[in-house]
Amino acid sequence: MKDTHKEYLVGQVTVGTTAVQIPVAALANNNHRGILIKAYGANDTALNTVPVFIGNAQVTVNDGFPLAPGESATIPITGEDAIYAVASASSQKIAWVVV
Repeated sequence: MKDTHKEYLVGQVTVGTTAVQIPVAALANNNHRGILIKAYGANDTALNTVPVFIGNAQVTVNDGFPLAPGESATIPITGEDAIYAVASASSQKIAWVVV
């Protein structure tokens, strides 16, 4: 049997011009308090060419929290929150880890 408390603790998501959800199911067990998100930069396997914007399901490049290539941010959230990312160009990448 799988230990569901260990699923989705870390991952990567490709971001484009349509908002995509960051799958942080591990937060539902309330042992975690947030997520660290990093936009791919020069020292990663891919280099983002534009900022990635973080927000809710309606996030856009005009109102999200911007992460320039190589930047990161820790966002406090609970199991009920959903985090989304969007960019003004396709094939941007972010990595995330539950904290």
